[in-house]
Amino acid sequence: MSDGSQETVALEPAVQSSEDRVDIGERINEIIRAAEGAAKQVRADAEHEATGIRARAEADAKAHHETVLEQAKQVREEAEGYATETKQAVDSYATQKRREVEAEIAQLHREAESQARAVREAAEAMAKQLEAEARRKQQELDEGSRTIEARLERLLGGIRETGSQLEALMGKSRGESLVNALSVDRQRLPSGDRES
Repeated sequence: MSDGSQETVALEPAVQSSEDRVDIGERINEIIRAAEGAAKQVRADAEHEATGIRARAEADAKAHHETVLEQAKQVREEAEGYATETKQAVDSYATQKRREVEAEIAQLHREAESQARAVREAAEAMAKQLEAEARRKQQELDEGSRTIEARLERLLGGIRETGSQLEALMGKSRGESLVNALSVDRQRLPSGDRES
């Protein structure tokens, strides 16, 4: 009777050790999945933000350009109305005034075109700057993802080494080894997902 109880006591550590190995493997998988998910989310957020900024800049530039053209149109219409009324009152005075107004309109038109060109160039420069900033952020995110992945690889290497040491200490030679249970190659996502 005493021999049977000793066998039961001797089997319990082996069962507990196997459960610990499965537990550690699951924790490592959770850490890897969480890190990869966080990296993908950060990248998606940055791309979404860059798209929104670019769209707002283009919309603002277009709206400002249309406002400038509308103002020039209103000035032209007001000047033509004034010239028409003046011509009815005094023909010679109206001719002189019309020339002044037309010159002013031409100047306003040139200024409006110059302003519109400047606004368009500024909007293009801003869009290029925003695209460069988005590319820079994307590069930072890519570098951060690679750094996290390298750290995880180092961590997993340390865990594998610790598992080997534990296995050597326990003197286990049968069943699945702790190193194989913790193997990243069969637990990680396909390489295509990691690189995306």
